[in-house]
Amino acid sequence: LDMRLHIPLITSSQAFFVFANRPPFQLPADGSLYWVNTLEYHSVFNGHQADDRLHLVFSTGAKALEDYLPFLKNQWLIQD
Repeated sequence: LDMRLHIPLITSSQAFFVFANRPPFQLPADGSLYWVNTLEYHSVFNGHQADDRLHLVFSTGAKALEDYLPFLKNQWLIQD
């Protein structure tokens, strides 16, 4: 397992990510790139038999949140 980046291309109003200890959520197909911490226990629920769900998924190889710190600091997304 690792952390992944998702670009939802096609989704359904009945498709949800489900993580332990948090409410289900959706990733809209709005052209955005989403960072998903798939190191946590999770599943995806596609609740409509006819609606397709298609995501472009990038595997990062990161095994812990700390693996992202150099990148985030370099991009000015977090400060020391």
